[in-house]
Amino acid sequence: MQTLSKSVSVAMLLGAIVTSAHADDNVLVMGYPERDKIPMIADVPSHEGIFKDLYTAAAARLGMKLEIVRKPKKRIYAEMAEGKIDFYPAAAYAADRTEFMFWFPNGLQTQEMCVTGKAVPLITDLAKAPAMRVGQEIGGSKADLPKTHPQLRIVELGTKIDFEMLMQLITAGRSDLMFADKEVIEYHKAQKTSRILPTWV
Repeated sequence: MQTLSKSVSVAMLLGAIVTSAHADDNVLVMGYPERDKIPMIADVPSHEGIFKDLYTAAAARLGMKLEIVRKPKKRIYAEMAEGKIDFYPAAAYAADRTEFMFWFPNGLQTQEMCVTGKAVPLITDLAKAPAMRVGQEIGGSKADLPKTHPQLRIVELGTKIDFEMLMQLITAGRSDLMFADKEVIEYHKAQKTSRILPTWV
């Protein structure tokens, strides 16, 4: 399985970030928000998905066990700073988090994409995008976007926005633009019986 073949290099990198307290217990603690990101991770209480498969294998190579905790995003960052959570997979880069986080490749390819309503013209460059409301979770990573793109306005729409809710917010006109990972969009497009995606996506 390709996911597990990446676990050797991931294990080496994870070994460098495990806190001493967790190392003593042979537990590697992964934090993730209380929402799904299929196929990467299921909604609580399940943790099934690629993240669990990859990091369980990586932890095993370190002689450790993986523990997954699901909390609000801000709580995860706070507990990472306190050393209670070891890592948060696919967390967005932010300069103010570099004191307690660092980022490394995990062998998974991803790309962030814009999701808009049907009436919005194709966006190939955010710098050329019209004035729009950009929806995100409370504490999301796009808060500083208006500093470089002043025509965009951030609208915080909740604390648990999965892809299904994202599409509902877009189609209901609560936001003009939102961001989603390519693999999540492609997964739902591949599910021909999915009711999440409208026909124009």
